[in-house]
Amino acid sequence: MSEQKTPVDEVEELRGTVREQREEILRLRDLLVGKDVELGIAKGRVVEFEDREKRLANAKKRIESKVPFVGRLLEPILRLLRGLP
Repeated sequence: MSEQKTPVDEVEELRGTVREQREEILRLRDLLVGKDVELGIAKGRVVEFEDREKRLANAKKRIESKVPFVGRLLEPILRLLRGLP
């Protein structure tokens, strides 16, 4: 014969289930917070790279405006540099 659960047993089983679910929720929340931090760091790096790119583009424009042929001289060098790892 199978043993019947008493209401007290059922309540304890439900409490255990709720406890396990709360622990899982906390674990998942911690993972989400960690991923959010990683995403924030990555976004910050993108902004840094974009800012650096803008500054270099502005410097290139200033140089080219003062010495127009520099762009033609630098182009082969830049092509070589782009090919390097």
